[in-house]
Amino acid sequence: MSMRTGCGLAVAAVLAAFVAGCEWDEDDVDHTPPAGQGSIVIDNRTFSDLNVWIDGQAQREAKDRTDTAYDLAPGTHRLVLDQQGGDRYEARDVDVLLGRVTVVEVQEISGDSRNYDIFVRLD
Repeated sequence: MSMRTGCGLAVAAVLAAFVAGCEWDEDDVDHTPPAGQGSIVIDNRTFSDLNVWIDGQAQREAKDRTDTAYDLAPGTHRLVLDQQGGDRYEARDVDVLLGRVTVVEVQEISGDSRNYDIFVRLD
């Protein structure tokens, strides 16, 4: 085996060991809904705080680069997100399931100053 191949294999082995030992997952949400409820978690991946309304009621803001949980009765809820100090805005219906967390991941769309890229998933 050449020196070059041996070094490449050593680097690959170290990287494999490092990756195998990592259990970090940026998609994990650390929130458990209270008994009899479900939750919406706003995963704010923007660089702005967001004003949040659920079913027409103002909620606490979702700070930039954080997860913010809202515990709700199961059912469909109207979610409105509005960028503080900006023009971005999003409104949509979000389903909340008993005992489950519905994650709403919010990202800015590059080159689009008015809309967000929204991904909704169950955690």
